[in-house]
Amino acid sequence: MADVISERLINLRKHLSDRLGTKLNTQDVGEKCGLEKHKVYRLENGLGGTTHALVALLLFYRGHGYNLDWILFEDNSRLSMMISSGNELLKISNQIHQLSRLLNKGYVDLTNQLRQLGYEPLEDKDLSGSETELAQAAELLSL
Repeated sequence: MADVISERLINLRKHLSDRLGTKLNTQDVGEKCGLEKHKVYRLENGLGGTTHALVALLLFYRGHGYNLDWILFEDNSRLSMMISSGNELLKISNQIHQLSRLLNKGYVDLTNQLRQLGYEPLEDKDLSGSETELAQAAELLSL
């Protein structure tokens, strides 16, 4: 399990580097979380380290929005790497509602335009059809 955590710590440093737009090495991370470079290096390379060093590094990443469960749980396949704040989730929810309103308005406008052209809107139903129906339609079109 220590190897898994070590690998994840390296991945987090690289991910944070990408997010910040600047390459972070073990010395940079160490300085930011109050550890010496060699302590971060040892943790990232599975060479052991103190509980204090591990906790300091974990808290550093937690402060940047990373999910500690994602780092520490052996099977993290169903866990998000990042933890979203309430404000971020509210922004996303507002954007979804705004998009929904725009789609509904667009649907109403399109329906009205089709009616003006003499078309009636289709009822909501599954229009995918079976493969047999699609093949028959394609055959009729080719005649």
